[in-house]
Amino acid sequence: MGIIEREIQTVLERSAARLGYEYPSGVLIEEPPAEVSADISTNIAMRIARERKENPRALAERLRETILREGESVIDSVEVAGPGFLNLVLNHTLYEKVLQNHTTAIEPKSNPEKVLVEFVSANPTGPLHIGNARGGPIGETIARLLEKMGDTVAREFYVNDIGNQANLFAASVLHYYLAHFGQESLFPEKGYPAEYVRELAEEIVAEEGERYLRLSGDEQREAIRQTAIKRMVEKMEATCNRMGISFDRWFWQSELATSGLSKDTLGKLTDRRATVEKDGAVWLKSGISEDDRESVLVRSDGTYTYFLDDLAYHWDKLAVRHFDRTVVLLGANHFGHIPRMKAGLKGMGLDPARYEGVMYQYVQI
Repeated sequence: MGIIEREIQTVLERSAARLGYEYPSGVLIEEPPAEVSADISTNIAMRIARERKENPRALAERLRETILREGESVIDSVEVAGPGFLNLVLNHTLYEKVLQNHTTAIEPKSNPEKVLVEFVSANPTGPLHIGNARGGPIGETIARLLEKMGDTVAREFYVNDIGNQANLFAASVLHYYLAHFGQESLFPEKGYPAEYVRELAEEIVAEEGERYLRLSGDEQREAIRQTAIKRMVEKMEATCNRMGISFDRWFWQSELATSGLSKDTLGKLTDRRATVEKDGAVWLKSGISEDDRESVLVRSDGTYTYFLDDLAYHWDKLAVRHFDRTVVLLGANHFGHIPRMKAGLKGMGLDPARYEGVMYQYVQI
């Protein structure tokens, strides 16, 4: 029996005694079905009613008020359900007590490490929301636990500021920017028609005026891309700060191209015979599947994939900045990325055990 169950049992025992009953055998203190909006469900009223030959529903109503009084420090509400179940909603005090108990028991490691925790890392093509920011509190919790254990921890957000989605986002902002000045342009196919994109374009107009009208072609598109993504990242950072999360570094994917690190990483993999050419592309010998399309490093048109950039980023973490290991928070849709990354690190001569992917499941609200 865990801490929460013991606390609730104590409340139930006192409540039963207050009404003149002995605590019966066979009382269940368990998590209710998913459709029930409560934290704990118990059958205590039905167990007492069976022994005393009373109406279980009526007894549950009497117990409800007593439980609320006896457990006011740990229970927020109690509802009677069905033939006499009692469904309890717990308050934060009890959860804090559980966490305090666990964190107090943590002892410092005998061999503390230098660890980089990478989390959130949402595409900077829109504001953070409950879906893509959910990894934030999880990552911050992991970082704090590692620090409690004596590790030196760095927090990092990987910004995907290049690639097709970033380009579509920038083209969408540019469309609304030009429209403000009466200039026609085609909205990009599979672009971002959301209201926040229009608002971002208006922010750029208000603060920078006609600056981008003096540019044209690729120069105009690149300038808007940099500005739009920079502003969106600033909004994401403000959201993270409101959650109590502060990153030591925001690592921009474009740094890998400008520094030549992605090219160097490809060279390392090739030199170690960890790549194979197929269908005009360069693939990692991942060992996962011969047709694992996500193992492509260089597309047939010569452009680098996100996967190659991610391997380069981890070379920077582990071989350049010399972190002992890295913990990366990933959504459930990236389940195949973990073995792929480990294969890539091994292909570069790094210990794959230094990479730990932590996955969190998506939820419906």
